[in-house]
Amino acid sequence: MPNTPCQVRAAASSVSAGAHSSSADLDAIASLMRAVGACVVVDESLIDAVVGVRRDFARRFSPPTPRFQRPTSTPFNSASDAFELHPDVALNGPSTLNSGSGPAYVYQIIEAMADGGVLCGLPRADATLLAAQTVMGAAKMVLESGEHPAALKDKVCSPGGTTIRAVAAMEAAGVRAGMIAAVRASAERSAELGRATDEAEAKATGTGKKR
Repeated sequence: MPNTPCQVRAAASSVSAGAHSSSADLDAIASLMRAVGACVVVDESLIDAVVGVRRDFARRFSPPTPRFQRPTSTPFNSASDAFELHPDVALNGPSTLNSGSGPAYVYQIIEAMADGGVLCGLPRADATLLAAQTVMGAAKMVLESGEHPAALKDKVCSPGGTTIRAVAAMEAAGVRAGMIAAVRASAERSAELGRATDEAEAKATGTGKKR
């Protein structure tokens, strides 16, 4: 079953070999899925582990070809092309904690998803690729679909399926509350640092902003 980020060519997919499939079958399906994202070839015994990392086109096909192929296009030619910060922009406050500190939160999520895949038997490289691609695809869906993240989540959660079971486990572990607490902690620390900077400036020059 293709996952919804296929719509924005950011899917994370996998294929595995079956007894009645040919190399041509595998090549055709792998090429199809790589046209809409990243695709890895895994042993059939690892399909359940892969599903835990992301929702994919988990079918049984022929003997493996190269293990994965990353998408060839990127949104920027280099990291320096990603943005240009205006010198008047203040580097503190709530606006910074999601865009500035936020990548660290996402990296931890990717690492944890990959660790889960490794725990279930996936090679580290495959687990990391699938986790990262899944996060990218989900983010593109939020940005390009205009739908609320909860609505997009509901579209992936089949009644009694693997995804809703995973969502329930995340809720039980306090993942949502942990993320909210992280954002608040970052905001509070940003305010603390801003006040300390202002106090130091005021002490040194007799001026400075009050917070």
